[in-house]
Amino acid sequence: MFSKLGRVIVSLVLCLSLVPAVGVAAWADEGDTVANQIGGAESAFNDEGLGDEGEGALGGDGIAGDTQGDEGGKIADQVRNDEDIFADESDEATDEDAIELNPTAASCSVQYRAHSASLGWRSWVKDGAVAGTTGRSLRLEALSLRLVDPDYKGAISYRAYVAGLGWQDAVKNGAVAGTTGQYRQMEAVEISLTDEMAEHYNIYYRAHVAGLGWLGWAKNGEIAGTTGYDRRMEAIEVRLIKKGSSTVPSSSGDASKIKPMTVQARAHSASVGWRSWVDAGSVAGTTGRSLRLEALNLRLINPNYEGGITYRAHVAGIGWQGWKSNAATAGTTGQYRQIEAVEIRLTGEMAKHYDLYYCAHAAGFGWLGWAKNGETAGTAGIFCRMEAIKLKLVKKDGAAPGSLDKHAVSIDFSATAKVAGKDDWLSPVRAGLSAGTTGQSRQMEAFMLTAKSEAFPSGGIEYRAHVAGPGWQGWKKNGALAGTEGENRRIEAIQIRLTGDLAKYFDVYYRAHSAKFGWMGWAKNGASAGTAKLSLRLEAFQVILVYKGGPAPGSTAGAYREKPPAPPTHEAMHKRVANVSSPTNWLIAIDSSNCLVGVYYGSKGNWTNKYMWLCSPGARATPTVKGLFSIGSRGYVFGSGFSCYYWTQFYGNYLFHSVLYYPGTRTIMEGVMGVPASHGCVRLDINNAKWIYDNIP
Repeated sequence: MFSKLGRVIVSLVLCLSLVPAVGVAAWADEGDTVANQIGGAESAFNDEGLGDEGEGALGGDGIAGDTQGDEGGKIADQVRNDEDIFADESDEATDEDAIELNPTAASCSVQYRAHSASLGWRSWVKDGAVAGTTGRSLRLEALSLRLVDPDYKGAISYRAYVAGLGWQDAVKNGAVAGTTGQYRQMEAVEISLTDEMAEHYNIYYRAHVAGLGWLGWAKNGEIAGTTGYDRRMEAIEVRLIKKGSSTVPSSSGDASKIKPMTVQARAHSASVGWRSWVDAGSVAGTTGRSLRLEALNLRLINPNYEGGITYRAHVAGIGWQGWKSNAATAGTTGQYRQIEAVEIRLTGEMAKHYDLYYCAHAAGFGWLGWAKNGETAGTAGIFCRMEAIKLKLVKKDGAAPGSLDKHAVSIDFSATAKVAGKDDWLSPVRAGLSAGTTGQSRQMEAFMLTAKSEAFPSGGIEYRAHVAGPGWQGWKKNGALAGTEGENRRIEAIQIRLTGDLAKYFDVYYRAHSAKFGWMGWAKNGASAGTAKLSLRLEAFQVILVYKGGPAPGSTAGAYREKPPAPPTHEAMHKRVANVSSPTNWLIAIDSSNCLVGVYYGSKGNWTNKYMWLCSPGARATPTVKGLFSIGSRGYVFGSGFSCYYWTQFYGNYLFHSVLYYPGTRTIMEGVMGVPASHGCVRLDINNAKWIYDNIP
């Protein structure tokens, strides 16, 4: 090594040892599915380090509810933020509530107990005592009630409104209403007496609700608590009072807060997680942040008629999932998969009286038109993520909330191939799947493509083949045969392009599987994919349609070759540098294990190898530094007792320079190449050293 030289950071130099790998990130396995490649890349791009802005999903059920630890949940925080919905009320009972716990008018009593989060079942209490907790932000999860020494024939009946489940069936006499072990909050309750007990007694009860405190008293089957607001009950009081008694509980305020009928949605977005529930007309998901929608929960709140809501999602790499209903999760979480389209519909009597409208916000398109009653909203077949959704309930045959045009954007694409050794054409495949064969050494001899879209009827697809012997054929379109049939001529390369409105709104990507190369890089919009001048058969290809300007499905490097396959050491370097960035159009890689210097031109994901030179890097005792560096100073000659010409600095005292010459001459003193021999610099043939000196910025 030599004296320290000033640095001017302009271009990048990548110094690496391919075996072992040091200081360079691993590249994506080309065997990955297209969906995973897109998902992983998009996940890295969208990772903004954002915290979860909504409540957590519950065991994958996608229910609302209090899902945190012992001291209350994220919904507690949520409902506190919503306190402006209602007037503030005290958690403490008022003077008006002070009555005898056991009115003398009643000879029997009611007992009840509560199951609270983190506490489990509490002791039985009776006649107006508090069951549950106040001031501790603990959700009430279950209740049991019973009559003690009833004076008349009859029972006590009750049912609970539970997060994610809605109203349960009524139970009686000590049975459990609500849930245990599911972390679901009770939000409302109805209690009533039956038979002769109902003729002689009134049952009063009131709920303590998060953010609202004690609500007013309900009576004989009325609702106590809230529905549709995701507010947990925390405690309850119950009183049994003989009819005609002058001692009855009273308090200000309503016994219940019931949200009018609506449809609600909540979204799981990339890097954000589950968001809060939103009502009809509001946006579920995100816009303007390039975050994919990954999962959805939908539910009806207080429907006017019997019935529910059912829905399904079209997910990248999976396609259409099965139908979900009533707050179950459609889509995926933790898999980095984008929802691309949805279908939603009402069931039962609700479907007879109401229309359900919904529209999708899709990457590259923004808000699409409104779909209705089970129609597709979003995109399918173009690997375009949904980012948000809006829903509206409209009385049957009422006016739509907006335009119905282009509520679904899809392209009906198919590809089929004819290969050597097969009498029949192979079965057609959809976008993203492989047409042809791999691993069978069969040449493709002909293929056909179709592409059409109801949303863009003027568009189509054109394609042509490079055939052994004739070369490039003329362009074919929409189902015509490209290549040859019955002539035993191999296809070597292909070109594909869209036409009309399809070309305006979409890009077409495609890649070839060629003998000796395997799967090559992705070509785009009419560029060549495959090989020429190498007598190599094309064996298969894939086609993917992407919204205009959307991400490529994988690396675009090496989509087309007219040179023989590079040695494995060269290919390893090509893969290693594929995703490295440079502030200029140049990148130099040093493989010190195999004594190679590669010079690349282009940009990240699209580097072209211009030169591959043998070199002499640092010896074992004085190795060449490894890492990512920038070109610095340069000079004509240096040395004492020798001369090295055309030196270019890339880190400290580490230089590219010529082999060693006798002082002041062009007579080689030490010209060994292909073995580590230097003091850490990278020795090159003098012409190669001069090329770097002259050309690399």
